[in-house]
Amino acid sequence: TSNYVARRYGVRSAMAGFIADKLVEEISEGKEKLIHVPHNFALYTSKSHQVRHVLSEYDPNMKAYSLDEVYLDIGRYVRLRLEGTSHSDIVRILA
Repeated sequence: TSNYVARRYGVRSAMAGFIADKLVEEISEGKEKLIHVPHNFALYTSKSHQVRHVLSEYDPNMKAYSLDEVYLDIGRYVRLRLEGTSHSDIVRILA
């Protein structure tokens, strides 16, 4: 991903780092450089599973397509909440 400052230089999400480096260097005439933050895939995976667990309370049939992309139908949950049903009761109903 890239922050707003990097985007001003044309850097986009999923752009190869060496291309982004060259783009920023050329456009800034060598005055700016990118900082590459190392990833922690194990932590990212762990947090992804924690988030999925929470989301599954709202739709036990949710579909995960990647570590950071899921689709869920919260229609039934919202209807029950609008009827005044508590979250804990809904989780029990939907399970």
